[in-house]
Amino acid sequence: YGGKDSGLTWYKHLRKGMEELGFQPSIHDECVFYRGSTVFLVYVDDAIIIDPDQSKVDACVKQLMERFDVSDEGTIEDYLGVKVEKHDDSFELTQPQLIDSILIDLNLLSSNSSTQDDNDEGLDRENATKTKATPAAVTKLLGPDLNGPEFDYSWHYRSVIGKLNYLEKTSRPDISYAVHCCARFMANPKRSHGEAVKHIGRYLLETRSKGIFLRPDKNKSFECFCDADYSGNWDSKIAAEDPNTAKLRSCVIIFYAGSPLLWLSKLQTMYALSTAESEFFALSLGARQLIPVMEILKEIKARGNHVTYTPTIYCKIFEDNSAALEMA
Repeated sequence: YGGKDSGLTWYKHLRKGMEELGFQPSIHDECVFYRGSTVFLVYVDDAIIIDPDQSKVDACVKQLMERFDVSDEGTIEDYLGVKVEKHDDSFELTQPQLIDSILIDLNLLSSNSSTQDDNDEGLDRENATKTKATPAAVTKLLGPDLNGPEFDYSWHYRSVIGKLNYLEKTSRPDISYAVHCCARFMANPKRSHGEAVKHIGRYLLETRSKGIFLRPDKNKSFECFCDADYSGNWDSKIAAEDPNTAKLRSCVIIFYAGSPLLWLSKLQTMYALSTAESEFFALSLGARQLIPVMEILKEIKARGNHVTYTPTIYCKIFEDNSAALEMA
């Protein structure tokens, strides 16, 4: 760790070792390796091994221990800070520790409390009653607020945004829009931006134990929902200082087997001159996110792996603008 090329050096070392063990890297994702029916997924130095045959998983773990300095953590119960709970027909993903960390940073939770407490003994009494039912104000757009009061830096704005980004990308899609709006102003946050982040924190305080449920439906394959607004961020009063107010927002959510797989909320990189253009940009963004995932699944099937919830690989893309559909 620490060197400019440390990430590349580690990957080359890992790839060489995996190839010596008979694994082949995916042509679509360099962090996915295959060997027969075994699939090896790695994120930096945390990995998941998938195989329908437990004996092959055990053999792979043994070989990895001989080749690398690794430890076997058993079945997936916690991965990269995400708590995984298996129910009869579903999985629940939550991140209680990360939410606690965010609330502590925002002074909404004391360090001697946790999400597992049955009471609110560790809560800040003044702020505990100020929970929110939504992650952002529904009647106010967040802008640069150049003439507004300065942020007091009573907590680390960038650090909290970083944690919120990871939280919303892994188990809390409900805060995606609010987090992205706040992340836009990390370079020069104002008091209003700090209050918006605190709003998200109070929403998380209200929904501390919530996460996302994955309930696979074997009758469904890929489904992609795309949408965009037109001039939803436009504010003529600040357009000269913030040209991004003229940009439009794209939202995409991709389902696989009826379960949410990937989602995003972001400003479009181009300026659209009509609702049709803005919707078409969102449609393009959704397809670009979806195609690599579909290709990985095709790759897994081509190697002889049994993919339970896809009788065929297909995709439905949902769009509500007829002009964009005509152009597509």
